[in-house]
Amino acid sequence: MEIKYKFNNDTNVYIANSMNEVLELDTEKYNNIIYLDCYNCELTKLPVLPDSLRQLYCNNNKLLVLPTLANGLQTLYCYDNLLCCLPRIPKSLRYLHCGVNRLTFLPTLPENLQCIYCYENLFNIFPRLPNNLNPSIEVTKAVAHYIEKCGDKEKYHIENTIAANKIRDWFTDCKYNPKYKYCRDRVNKDYDELMSG
Repeated sequence: MEIKYKFNNDTNVYIANSMNEVLELDTEKYNNIIYLDCYNCELTKLPVLPDSLRQLYCNNNKLLVLPTLANGLQTLYCYDNLLCCLPRIPKSLRYLHCGVNRLTFLPTLPENLQCIYCYENLFNIFPRLPNNLNPSIEVTKAVAHYIEKCGDKEKYHIENTIAANKIRDWFTDCKYNPKYKYCRDRVNKDYDELMSG
């Protein structure tokens, strides 16, 4: 077991042999941790997280729940655990990787979220995706699986139309660049099929 962590205003990476060793730091040091990597440590729970935390990598463990997330957290990798739900996601979060869990829903996603991987879950409810989100095959697979298994196709027709319009807008930005002609033609064809179907 190897747990890595960094402090605010310090470029060094420190290594602990257990979570208890990290918790034995004095309060001031613990509260200045900005990076915590406890990947693949067979953890079943995490302690109260420091408010200063910006990056948390707790993937490949046996976690059932996550503690309250720091308000300034920007990166959360919690994939390949046993999570059934996630705590409130802070507005500062940019990257979320929560695939391979038992999640039945996602909390409200912040508008500034740029990337999400949420494949291989058990979604009953899927939230509205933020406008800033980069398109990802992994997000598409999760949404498609949800709609296929338990979604209301009429309800998601509106969301699909919004997504198609967003893709159309992206390609409109590339309108005069010949490099993107194939992509634009393909999207236009798929868009026409979606809208006529």
